[in-house]
Amino acid sequence: MANPNDNVVNYRLQKLAEDIDGVSAQLKTLSPADIPRLAERIFVNVFLPLFAGDETLIYDATFNTWVSFAGSPYTDVHVVDTKNNILFTVPPLLDRSAINPVNRLSVSIAHVVTTAGQFARIHPTQGSVYLHNELSKRAIVMKVPANILNNLEIWNNIFKRYGRPEIMTIEEKVASEIPKINPDDEFEPL
Repeated sequence: MANPNDNVVNYRLQKLAEDIDGVSAQLKTLSPADIPRLAERIFVNVFLPLFAGDETLIYDATFNTWVSFAGSPYTDVHVVDTKNNILFTVPPLLDRSAINPVNRLSVSIAHVVTTAGQFARIHPTQGSVYLHNELSKRAIVMKVPANILNNLEIWNNIFKRYGRPEIMTIEEKVASEIPKINPDDEFEPL
């Protein structure tokens, strides 16, 4: 006999998938004009010393200050000249493409956390093991290195532009193998 709760769960999963698709579609419609812009002189004097790890900062800027300006740690920021022309784009502090939060074949993070809590009531180790296993399934190992190397290359170019030492040298062989990320590429919806 079918459990009537299965219909409710299936409906909720379908509704969640539709909501995720809707948000994903809205995010794709963001234009480059929606990306925050920061004057070059402010970037150079306030934020570059922070990103470069200078021991003494003239201004009391923190990474929270940057996130407050960007709107999110997942947001790019355009650095512009005095005529509002984009000079370069600072990559986001955090990269969402390293995580595969939900796909239609897996359960939601909320379900995983709830289930882990239930297992933990039986035995704490069971909850921890379940949570670890479910979250580790969501890691996308293949995309992370390319994204990290692309962002590293961007940061190295920004640092070179202002006479700062590179964060880390990328060997030419490795650099030639870095797939360029196209912002129009499709990623799994968040």
